[in-house]
Amino acid sequence: MPLQMFFIARLFFFAMQALTGAKVFSTPLESHLRNDIWGPVAQHLVTHHLAAVHTTAYLYAPVFNHAVAVNSKSLIILMAMSFALLLPIVFLRNRCPFVVHVVFSLHLYVFVLLLFCLALTVAGADTWLGGAGLDSPDFDHTLSVILLLACAAYLYTT
Repeated sequence: MPLQMFFIARLFFFAMQALTGAKVFSTPLESHLRNDIWGPVAQHLVTHHLAAVHTTAYLYAPVFNHAVAVNSKSLIILMAMSFALLLPIVFLRNRCPFVVHVVFSLHLYVFVLLLFCLALTVAGADTWLGGAGLDSPDFDHTLSVILLLACAAYLYTT
């Protein structure tokens, strides 16, 4: 059942993302480069990569954006499984069977994906009402903090 819930939440999330036009896990190269948190690091890495492959940012951006869009769907599965692998290390004394950690990880990611759906709905409503939505750094940061607090509350209560 947890795996089915995960795939349904994943499907619902990508449908909401397509409906609102937001890009949560498939952020284009330009967004990475102008991000205030990791933008300078991304700029440094991309500059070195472009020099190594002898291309320009203009030619590389569509390749990067396509790869991110295609791989983002499977990376969510990888994130959930990576979290499941981390849990036995964090709870070493607990000695739970590994399947318990997998189920918990899937449940957490179902919660996160549905939480992102809610956030996309709020961002879409803000845009529909004339706001900047996720294009506003203040709105984006506030929504991110709210999502982080919701995840912390979920982890604390489970």
